[in-house]
Amino acid sequence: MTVGFTASTGAAPISYTAACLSSSPTSIIALTGPASPIVLTSAIAGAAYSCNVDATNTSGTTAGLPTSYTVIPTYDAPQVTAAPGLASAILYWTSIAGATGYQVQYRLQGAGSWTPSSFTGTGTTTTINNLIPGSLYEFSVAGQNNVPYTGPQGLATAGIPSISPSTQTINATVGTQITQTPAYTATNFTPTIYTTTPRLPSGLTLNQVTGSIFGTPAMAQASTNYTIRAEGGAAGAALATVSISVNQAVQAITFGPVPTPTYSPSGNFNVFASASSGLPVTYSTSSSTCSVNASTGVVAILGGGTCIIRADQSGNANYSPAPQVTQTITILKRQAAPLTLVAASTHIQAGASTTLSATGGNGGAVSYILLSGPCTLVTQTLTGNSTGSCIVSATQPGNSNDEAATSNEVAVGISIGQQAALSLNVGSTVITANGTTSLSTSGGSGGGATSYQTTGPCTVSGSLLTATGQGSCQVTAFKAGTSGQFADATSLPVLVTINPATSPPLLLTASPTTIGFDGSTTLATSGGIVSGPVSYQVSGTGSCFINGNQLTGTQVGLCTVTASQQASSVYSATTSNVITITVKERSTTFSYPHATATIGIPFTLTPTTSGLSPATFEFLYGNLPAGLTVNPQTGVISGTPLKGPTVAYGGVVSAYKNNAYDAAVTDITLATDPTPPSPAPIPTLGTWARIMMMFMMVIAGVRFKKNGGA
Repeated sequence: MTVGFTASTGAAPISYTAACLSSSPTSIIALTGPASPIVLTSAIAGAAYSCNVDATNTSGTTAGLPTSYTVIPTYDAPQVTAAPGLASAILYWTSIAGATGYQVQYRLQGAGSWTPSSFTGTGTTTTINNLIPGSLYEFSVAGQNNVPYTGPQGLATAGIPSISPSTQTINATVGTQITQTPAYTATNFTPTIYTTTPRLPSGLTLNQVTGSIFGTPAMAQASTNYTIRAEGGAAGAALATVSISVNQAVQAITFGPVPTPTYSPSGNFNVFASASSGLPVTYSTSSSTCSVNASTGVVAILGGGTCIIRADQSGNANYSPAPQVTQTITILKRQAAPLTLVAASTHIQAGASTTLSATGGNGGAVSYILLSGPCTLVTQTLTGNSTGSCIVSATQPGNSNDEAATSNEVAVGISIGQQAALSLNVGSTVITANGTTSLSTSGGSGGGATSYQTTGPCTVSGSLLTATGQGSCQVTAFKAGTSGQFADATSLPVLVTINPATSPPLLLTASPTTIGFDGSTTLATSGGIVSGPVSYQVSGTGSCFINGNQLTGTQVGLCTVTASQQASSVYSATTSNVITITVKERSTTFSYPHATATIGIPFTLTPTTSGLSPATFEFLYGNLPAGLTVNPQTGVISGTPLKGPTVAYGGVVSAYKNNAYDAAVTDITLATDPTPPSPAPIPTLGTWARIMMMFMMVIAGVRFKKNGGA
């Protein structure tokens, strides 16, 4: 550090002393010199100093003013070299005097920013790892101290070695040769040798010059990673990964020629199969006709038919299991022994039977066959149907071990015969008229038609007998003979008793069931004997009489009625249900309202009636204004009043219907002009007495007539 100053005028000084102080880091340096400038050594690079210069002469020492200085770096850039390694670089650099440490950085060539390394200390070499193979890097080193101060950089470049492809996958199969994989391509160095860790699978080889892999795998293995290392000496090294899997080889099984054995108890034969791998084959079967030795292939015969042999090879570490292969073998059936047929009798009558039997053959069930002739064969029973000759034979079906067998033929002669006894079967021997019963026969012989004959009130249709009346019916069955076979046959007669049939229910109804003492109702029936005459009977507390189907009430009360029909040739007599007819007094209503008639003006007065239509009306007692009359069909009082005293007129009108009577009182006031009349005068006591007397007389007359008076 150089301290320059200017001395003031005065006696010539003898010397100058420069003293400098740094607080961070703490440093004091001083040096005396004869003149400006004074060069101070041992200054710390990058530190800030405050300096003071004192001048000393014979007269004494004079202190100068303090001055601040910054030391100018005096570090040199280190000499740096970079040696490439395995995804790394080793840096070397020259030592820097006064440096307390070094700043080490790196970056991809052309990148903008630096990446600091983890280097610390005062050493002059370090290794930077995890670099990208195949890339160019720049490296820098600079001295540092604790001020802190960093000096100028020393630079170096290095290319990181690589080989490609960086990864490969090889899927191989045991016994199948693989061609050489492509040679590796090196970047930033020239490999001198290729090695692998761990060793390649058995049968595979690494080309140490190119890194290619080739050969024929001998053993199966799962996917395994192998590291390929390319060495380039001082130029560095590079790694690549190869994933190698060796699959099991596929094998196939082949059977030899198909044998053609014939069934024989305890017989055997051989089958042969081989696997392409050379591994031993295992035999098996699930057939019921044979069994097989699993290792030798010797097949034991258990029966005739199809024998299926399976061949398997389960594989090993290097061969996968072989697909199962089968061989289908037909074990031929053996020939059956002769089958001999005999008949118990070779001459029978039509309708008679003989038994067939057979011996020998293959031991199976025997079936008997009618080859020709007028016979019927059921299982082993031969029945003659008509004259002639029947030829029969027997067979045995083949089984799993033996062929079918056929017997000799046997002839059986048939002569004419009589039918078996014919019996008539009647479903029921007691039935009712119009009833039915079934007919059938049993016994007889041959296929002749069956018919039935009857006497009595019955008929036969097919096999159904129907009773047409009461009494008894005799039935006989007849079966026609068969020409050249059987004669006609007749059954014994059967007697069927026919009872009368219960007639259908007879239902009696009446409408209405309630009538007046002089009213009537209509009787009706349903069901019963069709077309049979019906008669009616009546009783009870009331008086009723019946004419045809009309019932008339003659006295108040209850009448009980029934209907009946006499027995017919088919049905028994029948009586209906009982019905009750109620006879009541007739209920009537008959009245006239009070009215005013005007002389010379047409007048009409209509009565209120109920239960009287139609009826006969008659003016019985009292008086009417002259010119007014009573309509005998309606009871209406009408007409044009003539002159007369303008007073109240009163009278009694009767109504008659079917011996029923009722009466009504009239009250008519006669006015002289059409103007509204004054209120009708209140009848005097004498007038009321006269009206009531007439009304009572009418009622008495009605009662008299109702009870049969003249």
